[in-house]
Amino acid sequence: MSIVHMDGFDSYATDADLGMEYTISGTSFSTTGGRFGGGAFEVGGYSNFITKALPSPLNELWVGAAIMFVSGRSGTLFAFSSAAGLECEVTWGTDVNALAVYRGDFGTSLGTYAFTPSPTAWHWVEVHAKLSSSAGVFEVWIDGVQVMNLTGVNTAGAGGATFNSVLFGSTHGGNGPNTWYDDLYILDPNTAPNTARLGDSKIETLKPNSDAGPNNGTPSSGTSHYAMVNENQWSSANSLTLTNTDGQEELFGMASLANVPANIWAVRVLGVAEKTDAGACSLEPLVVSSGQEKDGTSAPLTTTYGHVTGIFQVDPNTSAAWTAAAVNAAKCGLKVST
Repeated sequence: MSIVHMDGFDSYATDADLGMEYTISGTSFSTTGGRFGGGAFEVGGYSNFITKALPSPLNELWVGAAIMFVSGRSGTLFAFSSAAGLECEVTWGTDVNALAVYRGDFGTSLGTYAFTPSPTAWHWVEVHAKLSSSAGVFEVWIDGVQVMNLTGVNTAGAGGATFNSVLFGSTHGGNGPNTWYDDLYILDPNTAPNTARLGDSKIETLKPNSDAGPNNGTPSSGTSHYAMVNENQWSSANSLTLTNTDGQEELFGMASLANVPANIWAVRVLGVAEKTDAGACSLEPLVVSSGQEKDGTSAPLTTTYGHVTGIFQVDPNTSAAWTAAAVNAAKCGLKVST
């Protein structure tokens, strides 16, 4: 499992689109307000948050994101919940100019760190949380420096056994902090290949730029299939229609990376799809590298648009970490799965 979620927030067009991936309450979204000019979301106060459900329960997580701290009273930055409720969290606010770690929802304080960020700068924040009533862990790193290291502590505020979701924003008293988020990841450190914090990372969004074949769908206009799905933000104005026949697919050549990064942790394939008739219909993401295909998990479609996505942490051609050359040459797409 390793990287269980990653999001650069570049494909969403509206606030409501965040609901394809998260449970949302009161957040604002900008298509150009991100760390490098792409998308980002803002939580602006009390009851402003998004929650990401985990694909399976885990008792230990790393979470990282670029955060711009703006203003506001103390409230949650990251919170970790189980089926029993909120277990532990890290908070921040200009009223105290400090980070604080709590067991439960503003329950027992486990530690603090004085922190006064620049209100116009992005900081890279990573948190390591392990759920336990006696051997819990809570680490906080800012811009590559460890600022809190709590070990052997009780992080089980609600008494759950495993985490089932991560919350970003504030659900409790006061006004809560005003913060922006971008380049988010959630990682399971107990599963290879990525088992430790990633450090400052950028999620770059690459769009289709050619038809790679097969391209079995029908474009809503024109003859170039890739042109129906290469918007900066997704739109239902252009689309491709596939029949509900097993193996039908759309495969695309993709734009190249802007630079050669030191490490490529994963490739995420992301599509937006719906079904237009009764009966079951599913799609699966796929990536092809040097002729070697890897399929992701099949996702059932509904009659409203939603994400079909898969995270591929190794190159299917080499079973090793991706290189920039391999990413630039890869083909990505979606396939009907019945």
